[in-house]
Amino acid sequence: MSEPTPFVRRYSYRHSVKTLAAALAISAVCVALAASGTPGSVTAQGLGSSDEDIDAMNKAFRDYLKSIKEMQKSFLGAEAFALDDAHAVGAYDLITAFIHSANRNNLTSSGSGRRGYPRFAGFDDPDTRIGVDNPDTQYMGTIVINSDCQGVWRIWGNRTNTADFILTTFDTSAGAGGGPTLEDEDMVIDPDGSFEVYASCPALRDPAWENWLELIPAETLQIARRQSMCDWNTEAPGPIHIERVGTEGVPSAPLSPEVMTQQIYDGIALNEVQAPFWPAFIDTIKQIPVNTATPWRPTGGLGITTQLSMLMWFDLEDHEALIIRLPDEDYAKYYGLQLSNMWGSSADWGNRHVSMSWGLDDSCQGELSQPTFHPAQQAIIQAGGGFCGQQDAYFIVLSKQDPGVQNWIETAELSQGILAGRLQSVDPADMPDIVGVSCALPVAIKVPVAGVKPTLQALGASFTDYDETDRADQLRVRQLYQKNKYVFW
Repeated sequence: MSEPTPFVRRYSYRHSVKTLAAALAISAVCVALAASGTPGSVTAQGLGSSDEDIDAMNKAFRDYLKSIKEMQKSFLGAEAFALDDAHAVGAYDLITAFIHSANRNNLTSSGSGRRGYPRFAGFDDPDTRIGVDNPDTQYMGTIVINSDCQGVWRIWGNRTNTADFILTTFDTSAGAGGGPTLEDEDMVIDPDGSFEVYASCPALRDPAWENWLELIPAETLQIARRQSMCDWNTEAPGPIHIERVGTEGVPSAPLSPEVMTQQIYDGIALNEVQAPFWPAFIDTIKQIPVNTATPWRPTGGLGITTQLSMLMWFDLEDHEALIIRLPDEDYAKYYGLQLSNMWGSSADWGNRHVSMSWGLDDSCQGELSQPTFHPAQQAIIQAGGGFCGQQDAYFIVLSKQDPGVQNWIETAELSQGILAGRLQSVDPADMPDIVGVSCALPVAIKVPVAGVKPTLQALGASFTDYDETDRADQLRVRQLYQKNKYVFW
């Protein structure tokens, strides 16, 4: 959840699944070439080469294609594949998304990754939605090789005006989840938003550096930047760049079959993690009672160390709705609620109403209600909590049919799916007041769609009526935001 991945080793999985997808597309091309009857011996086609390094590279790529096929088998055998058309198509969307991501981050033909000249590239785009991704967040990342802890990297860019900004690390070689993180509130940032950060292992830290991101020794370490937006009309992510100190003005090394072979095996390793992970993820999610909001919990090493997450799954009939109540507590820099399918991929959020940011003094997408009492007050007291009194809160409706209120997330033809809530950049000192059964507890109430407004009124909530014109205006904002969000190469 900041992406959303929230639950289990999110970012490493993000890359793995992307890798799978890459293989399927490439295998189709290979089959087409074979069927065309292209002449030439096996050696001439690059198989069975007399050069051992070339032969090893060819074998690695054949193994890569096999790993994608294994991912396909794993997905097709999962419960989610048979849920509905949206989930069957979603399985292939996810596989192809992993292919896109692997091409950018693992099998790169530029100087990044193992070639020693890293650059930031997008984790996600409209065709790459992975790991319970968050539409409000622009994910950018790069791979650095730091197994000997001897590298120093300079990162620079602009913080701009987004609700939240985070630099974090993931050990993709071990799949161990999130590592050290640098929050914007702990950084020195110039008045115009520009910043400079140095990243290294602790032994190489220079006291003169104003901003430092700790790195761990890792064969393939991902440095990631997340910028999360609350108001899509006014906020935008900024540029970000990276270079390894000492490579300025130095040409890159000649192309090496050995390095390419290593890159391919990086992709295979990720695929081998992703193939079983997502079917197992679905089984894990379904251990939560259906249509039940969970308490906020630390994402911890599975994602951002200062993030709290709420993860639930729904199963609704066409005429049913869930009303999600989220207390408005001033604890985080960013608050969001997003819909995903059971594969952990967001829906077509640029063209559908499938996410909503909230909080920050009613400055985000969600509409703040007048104060109301907590519907779970008795349960909070029984768990040892206190009396919550009347609270400011957001009431967000999930349903297939439009309930006619401003705060609506649609199910987007999903018979079942996931709702992921995120609180980002939470002060660790505040976490005990939020996690578990506290006055910050989210609540989900199932009602008929026709009963949404009467139920809100019975709870004492205020809301704004929305018609088709209002909803079209909302959608135009989403469409424009998506176009602007992905202006990078």
